Amino acid sequence: MASILSLPPELKIEVFSNLEDFDDVANLASTCWSFQAVLTHEQTQRSILKRIVSNSPVFAHDAKLARIQDQTSILHKHYASNPRLYEEERLDGSVLSQCLDATSSSITDADVVAVHRRWRTSHRLQSLYVDPHISALYSADKEFNEETYAPVNQSGLFEARERVHSCVNQPEALVPKSIDVEHRHRFYRALTAIHLTLSAHWLLSRTHTDTWQELQTLFDSVWSLWDWRAKQAPAPSVITPLSETPPTDPRSPLFQAPLRSPITPPPQQIPHEDTRNVIEMLELYNFVYTFLLRVVFPDTDATRPWLPRATDNLFTETGGAFRPYHWSFFVRSCDRILSPSDVLDLAVAASNQSSSHDSPALPDDKVAYLTERGAIDLDHGTSSTRHPDGVYLDWCISERELAECVWRRVSGGEVPMNAQLPMGRRLWLAFRAVWAGARGKALQWEERDYWTFVRDLEDAMMNGPPGARGSTTD
Repeated sequence: MASILSLPPELKIEVFSNLEDFDDVANLASTCWSFQAVLTHEQTQRSILKRIVSNSPVFAHDAKLARIQDQTSILHKHYASNPRLYEEERLDGSVLSQCLDATSSSITDADVVAVHRRWRTSHRLQSLYVDPHISALYSADKEFNEETYAPVNQSGLFEARERVHSCVNQPEALVPKSIDVEHRHRFYRALTAIHLTLSAHWLLSRTHTDTWQELQTLFDSVWSLWDWRAKQAPAPSVITPLSETPPTDPRSPLFQAPLRSPITPPPQQIPHEDTRNVIEMLELYNFVYTFLLRVVFPDTDATRPWLPRATDNLFTETGGAFRPYHWSFFVRSCDRILSPSDVLDLAVAASNQSSSHDSPALPDDKVAYLTERGAIDLDHGTSSTRHPDGVYLDWCISERELAECVWRRVSGGEVPMNAQLPMGRRLWLAFRAVWAGARGKALQWEERDYWTFVRDLEDAMMNGPPGARGSTTD
């Protein structure tokens, strides 16, 4: 009887090349010397990994992300020597357009190395997400006092900081075998979807176009990376006049991107998988940028050493006073500065510092670290761009916008959750009430859990948050 071991090398290479991820390659190679020998040739190994990254649906976002990261690295080098990016130094819009059109055929050997790093980062983040202790702290977390914007739950954040080191340095964090393959894949796709969307927004805010229409078209292309409506609507979106969008100050935590023209197909036409994807994106965004990031910046004292003096007019009042409002705005702005990998590395370094571990440590020059990532440029046209006709484009994605995207997928309708309007505030509170039960769980759901959440969300959005049914006012 023929054995798989007797296959010629060419067919063994084909077997490797049709695997789904890097872990599968390592697992197959560990089964016997015959398969391990295939990977001993460096050129063959590179070819196999490149084909996996190019063909596997697990790495669907990595081609675009690789090209965007190329341009991001160039701008980081600019910021290292000059913290401002003036109009003539901005990226040409055609370059960003090419990045957004990148396909798997553009994957290079260097890209495969970067993808492998992201794959390991995903494992480490997922080991934090599924850790029972951290999951409990995250599920019970509240970002800040909504009246004063003061930091809250510092004790829980410091407790999580102590735990991070032990989680990411255990062998399970490298290949989390206790997590089934499907959930590992879904976690990675959600992570790279968030990374791609935030990176594209960061790059877009530093892009030059000859006309406003070209800029708006690019804006729509970036939003289409995650917004179902934009994928269905070829026409440019409607940008809301400033006079209709309170508040207009991008420093306000209530500041929102302009509402986009409603595309409202019947609910049954909205793809089920697309709905689940955006729910997982929102959950991972919350975990990384509203929880894990605050493990690094738990309060005003821990945050102030990171802020360049040049940002005093943005993050502080005249004279350098650093108040809770400025702390909350800084933390919310970090999704425009730090990648998920950055957040993880800083959280591990903060944990090492708390636990008296030597390496890795927080950056010695914290100001330079953020300056290189464009922090100073936030108040120089890279937070939002205003047009002379009185419209603006906002260069960020907020939790509220992702929440609206979830609701559109569930209901097939347009429900702007403007916190300043009674109905919008009511809907936002209803969403948050249901979402509280999903925190720390959504990325581990089975199919039945997902549909239970959808039913609960529909009920809360139609009838009000639990405990407030029948109320018609905020």
